[in-house]
Amino acid sequence: MQEQVHETRMIRLGNTPHLPSDVRQWLGDSRGHWEGNTLVVETTNFTDEARGSTFQTRTRNMKLVERFTRVSDRTIATSSPCPTPGRGRARGPRSCRGTASTG
Repeated sequence: MQEQVHETRMIRLGNTPHLPSDVRQWLGDSRGHWEGNTLVVETTNFTDEARGSTFQTRTRNMKLVERFTRVSDRTIATSSPCPTPGRGRARGPRSCRGTASTG
């Protein structure tokens, strides 16, 4: 589960398939798997209603891949391609990076 700005999403782990393409959700349908010590989350099935609040571009056909890596006891590094304006897809070469720390 992830929470950010009062929005919560479930990230299912393992080999469960994404929801059917006709099932759309505000924050999409997230599936995660581990690559070493990095959690890789792929999200699809967004609605275009998320545009303007969460994303600046069209989102209906967007596929977002995020990476979360623990770099210390109190810090997680994040990385994901930024959506390209007008394309509705989150893919390179631009990248959004950040870190999150506790207390």
